[in-house]
Amino acid sequence: MALFPLLLVALFVVGVVPGEVLALFKGAASVGNVPPAMVTGKQFPTLLIAVAYAGSGGTLLLAQSLWLRDKGFGMAAYQGRIAGIRGRNEEVSETGYVFDASAPGALARFRAWMRVAEQELLVTFVFLILLSVVITGLLVTATLGTGNAELAGDLSGMVVRQGEVLERAGGEWLRIIFLLGGACVLFSTQVGIVDTVTRICGSVFYERWGRRTRFWTLKRVFLFFLTAFVLASMGIVLLSWGGGETVERLQPDFLVLIAGPFTIASMYAFALVVGYMNARRLPAPLRPPAWKRWGMVWAAVLWGWFTAEQLARVVLTRTASDPALVEAIRPEPVRVVLYGLWLLTVAWFAWSTLGPPARREERVG
Repeated sequence: MALFPLLLVALFVVGVVPGEVLALFKGAASVGNVPPAMVTGKQFPTLLIAVAYAGSGGTLLLAQSLWLRDKGFGMAAYQGRIAGIRGRNEEVSETGYVFDASAPGALARFRAWMRVAEQELLVTFVFLILLSVVITGLLVTATLGTGNAELAGDLSGMVVRQGEVLERAGGEWLRIIFLLGGACVLFSTQVGIVDTVTRICGSVFYERWGRRTRFWTLKRVFLFFLTAFVLASMGIVLLSWGGGETVERLQPDFLVLIAGPFTIASMYAFALVVGYMNARRLPAPLRPPAWKRWGMVWAAVLWGWFTAEQLARVVLTRTASDPALVEAIRPEPVRVVLYGLWLLTVAWFAWSTLGPPARREERVG
């Protein structure tokens, strides 16, 4: 939140013309149109990054319930929290709670909680993410302009050049604030990701294996995974600093570029699983409304296409004799197979999600 006023100050100093604002909104309203250069060369991986990192991914939202449990919010106050480093383990309920979905009182309470969650996500996810995309997009345009294909994939170079333009426009203090603000945002984001991955991996490990032993308490499981992730990250950073040309690919630009496709693929799988579970495994009164289920299908279409196309490019890079086949979206055999699997998956998902609910007992656990 604190970064937004700083970015607005930077925008005011470098100047942003109304035409750039209108072009931004025009581009946002254009559906089905994309500059050809965006799907070729280094710009396609950059586009993947933009889509993958536009906001909190499914894994962050999945871990939100674990975070609420540890904070003791709502019904989580009765479940038990994971102890801190110096705290004591609390008994965590493993049975959950089952309520009758046809009971008016229980259904009303459930919908009230869902409204609170939706309002929170609307503010912290939708509104703030859109605001950050608008401000940062305008700042990039005001400092670097458009059509700089040479900056595709060079994320650190782009930030450095932005800092130089800001320094010329407003002085060294503006460049320092811009770089410090970006560093703080990246740091807080990575802390959240480490916390999220630790919670999810720790919960899976504990539920599958840990709780059958005396040694692996929830506290020890989470400390183990947290330590492992931090040490692995430190090892990658140290290796990239002192490994020379042999580990040049461990530089931040490369790590971010390869993380984009993996993030997109995980979001695709997440959309399929969450959509199917909510549409087919819940009683009819608890199913998401039709417009939300259509949104899930659209997410499967979008993220599935990115996943299929990226996989096709990886295969063609190693097998195609003509490099142009990698970037040109043509009906090559590998694309036909991967696109066919994607379309079959989307068709099955649309039928499962938009069709009538399965006949089940009106209870949820």
